[in-house]
Amino acid sequence: MDSVNKEIYQNMYKGSVSLSQDDIDIIAGKMEDAQFHLFEGTTATVCCITLPSGLVVIGTSICADKTIFNEELGRVIAFANAKSKIFDLERKLQEGVFVYAGSLH
Repeated sequence: MDSVNKEIYQNMYKGSVSLSQDDIDIIAGKMEDAQFHLFEGTTATVCCITLPSGLVVIGTSICADKTIFNEELGRVIAFANAKSKIFDLERKLQEGVFVYAGSLH
């Protein structure tokens, strides 16, 4: 584990420092794949980010007004929503909330 990730883990474990956007970006930078799905006839967009361990996080976006819907913006928002969930998953793994044989990295 590199020194940046070690510091992030230590801070998360202690709960003394909240994860910054830069920290989330470091973790997200390790993702293997991001896939998107726009449900036909809707403005609902889903993003599935696959991490190197095979774990996935899901993000969503929806536009309340179909007349102003922008598919690319929907993807950006769904991706950001999924990326924000990487920290929650990592925190749960570190706290032992659930058991997983691998790691995010």
